Amino acid sequence: GKNLVLRKIAQERKGELKVLGGNLKKMGYISEIKSLISELTQYAVTEEALADFLEKSKEKPHLYYKLCDVQVLYRAFHAYLADQYITAEELLEVLCRVAERSEMIRESVIVLDGFTGFTPIQNKLMQKLLLYAKKVIVTVTIDERENPYQAEGEHQLFYLSKKTVAGLKRLAREVDVKEEEPVWVHPGKKSRFAAGGELAWLEQNLFRLRWQRYPQIAVAEKNGKVCEPGQLSEEAMDAEKNILESRQRESVSAGAERSGQISLHVLKNPAEEISWAAGRIRELIREKGYHYRDFALITGDMESYSPVLERVLADYEIPCFLDNKRSILKNPFVEFIRALLEIAEQDFSYEAVFRYLRSGLSGMEPEEVDLLENYVLALGVRGAKRWEDRFIRSYRGLTEEELEQIDSCRARVAEDLLPFVKIQRKKAVDVRTRTTALYELIAKKGIQGRLAVFEERFKQENNQVLAKEYHQIYGILMDLLDKLVDLLGDEELTIREYKEILEAGFAEARVGIIPPGVDQVMAGDMERTRLK
Repeated sequence: GKNLVLRKIAQERKGELKVLGGNLKKMGYISEIKSLISELTQYAVTEEALADFLEKSKEKPHLYYKLCDVQVLYRAFHAYLADQYITAEELLEVLCRVAERSEMIRESVIVLDGFTGFTPIQNKLMQKLLLYAKKVIVTVTIDERENPYQAEGEHQLFYLSKKTVAGLKRLAREVDVKEEEPVWVHPGKKSRFAAGGELAWLEQNLFRLRWQRYPQIAVAEKNGKVCEPGQLSEEAMDAEKNILESRQRESVSAGAERSGQISLHVLKNPAEEISWAAGRIRELIREKGYHYRDFALITGDMESYSPVLERVLADYEIPCFLDNKRSILKNPFVEFIRALLEIAEQDFSYEAVFRYLRSGLSGMEPEEVDLLENYVLALGVRGAKRWEDRFIRSYRGLTEEELEQIDSCRARVAEDLLPFVKIQRKKAVDVRTRTTALYELIAKKGIQGRLAVFEERFKQENNQVLAKEYHQIYGILMDLLDKLVDLLGDEELTIREYKEILEAGFAEARVGIIPPGVDQVMAGDMERTRLK
């Protein structure tokens, strides 16, 4: 919804945008502006505060003109939504106004877990919760060796945690709420670090200014000569190698793997990395009695790795859940809609027509599409007028029966598309009329039913991820069309402007999928994926 509004505002104010104006059509640019406006709202940056930033940045022209553009979009965005709509970021502001009237809050013990800090608007709400809830418990990750009440500098490992503690204490003090004694939760028997070993040592020493040498390496160094960190002597390296080899020969229990917890491997490319990991998973399942659910593949760049992960793990017959929100841009239903709008904008260009016919949702068989495509290419058919009239011209090698079949296909395409294109090609048409015409064509072609057939086929092939995507996609796009009409219904746009606004919505829409099975390898990234 925000993307749709911002795309419209950007089109209207293009003349005022000195720096950003030329970039707004680039892929993902509107999404970045949307994220910036969300951040400004969350951090309670008002239009007046933004004006102050502008004053202070006059000596830095590049920053100044960028901020001028941001100010134009920020003001226009809030003006457009004023008294009609509310964004997700503003919900907490509204909750702050009514929190004291909530019986639910008064009866609740509120636990906040997994936060690394709070934004100003969240702090404002936190103060209300401290005042009106029975109790508020906040968990903070910090080493027991640290003093949580003493923040010395941003370079410290647990600075964010200490900053959060200091902020919470200040909020409680301001509203005269008593702070209880902190409770330290120690690692239990099921903690991944409970058994000691490399992981427990790494957890205690990683990113530390005063780190310690791992015991086995210290032994190895004792047997050789002492070197700088990371520069072992040959004797020390041989000693360490012997230690590691003897430890790797130890048996591995089904619970915690006490030896060889960390190993480093360098390979040429993502495909080789994943193949190595897949081979190791298969080996451990076969020889050590592990299950697929005992493994996770974690990357820092899920976007690049996902296609390779899917392909390689399928080759190894390893069930896997990719923990990422999938973009809908490659879905046939999105292709279908984009092709329809291109046909209207480009007046039945060859590329647009056959993009539509090959989307898998046009209702035409692949053999029929091939026959029609050969004819269109051979005779250079283009423009709505040519598709209205019967195909009667022939060329060498084309039989009378084939020409009849081709014309029958033309008639079906014309019957579906010409009324739609006639509406879309008008200059002054409002968003509601354009969207209604689009929806009526979607309904006429029975797209919901066709998507259900795809979903069923993927279920039978045991491809649960694609089955879930096809189950959700119709609802996602109908919701997008509803938002489009709600937000911009009476606005008159050209077909190109309408298409660009819809593209902005497609770019932001994502399909979220819950893991469809229990015994699967989890693949995800460091920020999003939650691992047991």
